[in-house]
Amino acid sequence: DIPVTTPPKPTVYVHLNMRSGRIVANLADIIQRVSAAEPSTRFLIKAPAELMETIAKLKPKVASFVEVISAEQGMTDYLANLARCSLVWLAYEAQPYRALTSGVFTEAASLGKPVVVPRGTWMDEKIVEGYGVGVTFDDHTASSIAGTLLDALRRRDQLGAAAREIAGRLGEETGCRRFIETM
Repeated sequence: DIPVTTPPKPTVYVHLNMRSGRIVANLADIIQRVSAAEPSTRFLIKAPAELMETIAKLKPKVASFVEVISAEQGMTDYLANLARCSLVWLAYEAQPYRALTSGVFTEAASLGKPVVVPRGTWMDEKIVEGYGVGVTFDDHTASSIAGTLLDALRRRDQLGAAAREIAGRLGEETGCRRFIETM
């Protein structure tokens, strides 16, 4: 069992992957905008090894707000890092996720964590269907994403309570056993 906590400071788990596209270029600007409006916010950034050099270049600008998480962490550490956050931001370009699913989304929802996802994606559909709680961003500009993150951070108690309320049933409805039974 992973202990799910509510961090004393607002904490955003940032999940980057090779489909994050333009968001990677805007990441420092997004973090600076959010931190200027909500200075107590912290960011845990997980990125694949291929993006670590880019993330390292961002760090001097936002170092006091950011903790970079190793992409090589095991499942227990990965889930523990998700569990200690207020929000999970899936920093993805929308287009690939119109067809792709996201395991990180499912894991965050099962832990009762609100998510921030691109609009018009599989994750957005799952929120509408009640398989997660969160907010969506429309485009990949720094101002749009920072505004969405700030909205979610300001409503984190409400969003977190709603996410925790449905988390218990998600493991049963979306877990391996249900998948096998459906087959």
